Amino acid sequence: MQKNIFLTACILGFLAVFMGAFGAHVLNLEQAANNIYKTASSYHFYSVFLIFTIGLLEKYLKFKYYKIAFYSSFFGIIIFSGSLYLLSVTNLRWLGAITPIGGLLLAFSFITLYLGFKSKS
Repeated sequence: MQKNIFLTACILGFLAVFMGAFGAHVLNLEQAANNIYKTASSYHFYSVFLIFTIGLLEKYLKFKYYKIAFYSSFFGIIIFSGSLYLLSVTNLRWLGAITPIGGLLLAFSFITLYLGFKSKS
């Protein structure tokens, strides 16, 4: 599973750089939409480091928590950043209601990591 986590982190990292560059150099968004896009891009990029870190922690966590931390951070990026990317380019305001679910999943990743460390020791 560790190899898959690193592969996923690499793909998501590529997409984070690509989406950031795309937003900065191709899209011509109004200020408010541009701020939303930058938030999506920033959290996307930060969360890639979370996934890389999870990949490195395999031997320090119980496998159940390792998997949960990975999947919650993966889907957290997709839902949080994905909804903000879409919101910024489509202006569909209902997408903003989905964003906190992704944020909760990202936060849950950290709680899961703590529980995984605690249960392993």
